[in-house]
Amino acid sequence: MKLIPDKPFDTESYAERKIFDVLRECFSGDNSIMAFHSFNLTEHDRKRVGEADFLILSKFGLFVLEVK
Repeated sequence: MKLIPDKPFDTESYAERKIFDVLRECFSGDNSIMAFHSFNLTEHDRKRVGEADFLILSKFGLFVLEVK
């Protein structure tokens, strides 16, 4: 898996850092999957600035993970 960026952004969320590490570990041998951490959204219905915790692209589709 290719993680972008290759290190998690500076975040206070332990859960996001943990998921970042789990994704890297579970998919380390599959370079066909890309994951973007803290992906900025260009539009949001209610907020001026929006962000998805993880955006994952694979041959199975596009997945968005919101970590709490």
